[in-house]
Amino acid sequence: MTTFDRYLLKRFWHVFFVSFAAMVGLYVVIDAFEHVDDFFENTDDSTLPVMWTIVRHYAFRISLFFDTIGDIVLLTAISVVLSLLLRCGELNPILAAGIPTQRLVLPLLWGMVIVSAVLFANKELVIPRIAGELQLQPGKNGHEGEYVESVCDFATKIDISADRLVLAENKLLHPVFVLPAQSIAEEFTSVSGAEAVFLPVQEGHPRSGWLIKQANRTINDLHLTVTGRQTISPGPAAGELFIASDLGVDHMSIAEDAANMFSIRQLIAKIESPSFDALSVRAFKLELHHRLTRPLLNIAQLFLILPLIVRREARGLVASMLLAGLMQGVVFGVSQLALWLANSQRIDPDMAAWGPVIIAGTLAAWCWPILRT
Repeated sequence: MTTFDRYLLKRFWHVFFVSFAAMVGLYVVIDAFEHVDDFFENTDDSTLPVMWTIVRHYAFRISLFFDTIGDIVLLTAISVVLSLLLRCGELNPILAAGIPTQRLVLPLLWGMVIVSAVLFANKELVIPRIAGELQLQPGKNGHEGEYVESVCDFATKIDISADRLVLAENKLLHPVFVLPAQSIAEEFTSVSGAEAVFLPVQEGHPRSGWLIKQANRTINDLHLTVTGRQTISPGPAAGELFIASDLGVDHMSIAEDAANMFSIRQLIAKIESPSFDALSVRAFKLELHHRLTRPLLNIAQLFLILPLIVRREARGLVASMLLAGLMQGVVFGVSQLALWLANSQRIDPDMAAWGPVIIAGTLAAWCWPILRT
C-alpha cells in the first residue's frame, strides 16, 4: 500500500466515522424525543434511572442502526472522498504520473471490505445475541410481558397461544397448547399451565421445545398417538410436560423484522424446519439471499460511482455528484421494488436479492467507458 493509498484510506475513515456519528446523534435525539413519555412511564420518576434506561436502550439500538445505515454511510463516504479528490485538484498529478484512475479503487475497496466485514460480524455475532433486547418497547426491560401472537407448528399441527410473552426470560405466561386429533392425540386436547419456557437444542437436550410448568394434565391423561408420544414427554419435575417444537419466542413476537435478527446458521435451520409456514420460510430465504448479496451490491455500486464522479467531459463536480446520487437512488429503488415483489409473492426470493446486483453490475459496466483516464 503506497503513501497515497494510506492518504485516501485515512480520508475515507474520517468521512465515514464523522457521517456515522452525525447520523447516530440525529437518530438518538429524534427517537428519544418521540418516546420520552414511554421512558418516564416505565421507569421511576427520578432522573438517574430514566437516563440509565435511555442509555441502555440506545446502546443496543446502535447495533441495529449500524446494520441499517452502514451501507448508505459507506457509499456516501466513497462519494465524498472522490469529490474532495477532484475539488482539491489531486487527481491531475496522479494522471500526469501515468497512474491509471482505476488505481483509486484499491484503497476504497479495502475500506469497503473492512466495513462489510464489520457489518457481517455485527449481523452474525452481535444482533442474534441481543435480539431480545432489540424487540423491547422503549422504557421496558423485558420482564413486563409483551403481547403474543397465536401460532401453529406446521410439523405437528399444534396451536400455541398465551396471555403474555416474557422476552427476557424466554417464556410464555399462561400458555395453551391445543393438540390436534388423530395425529398427536386421540381427540382434541388442550394443555395449559402457569408458564412455558422454551428450551433450545443443547448438550443433553437433543430437541428444542416448550417445558410447561404446572401443567393441567399429566402424560397419562393425554391419550397420545405414536407420533404424539414422540413429540410430548414428561418434564424433569412433577407437573411438567415437554412439547417438542422449533417455534420459539422469536417467532411468537410481534416484531416485523424478526428475520433480520437471525444469523445465517439460524436462518438455514429455520428454512429446513417443517415447523414454519410457507410465508415465514419465504421471508427467511429472502433474508438469507439478501445477506449473501449485500457485499456484492456494495462493490457493484463502488464501480458505478467511480466513473460517474470521475468522468470525462463532466459539466461540473456538482452535476457529477447529482448524477451519481441519482444512479444510487435507481439501484435503491430497484432493491425496494424487488423486496416488495418478493413479499407479495410475485417473484422468487433469490431473484429479489440477486436482481439488483445484476442490474447494478450492468449499469457499472455500461458507465465504465466514461471514466476519466
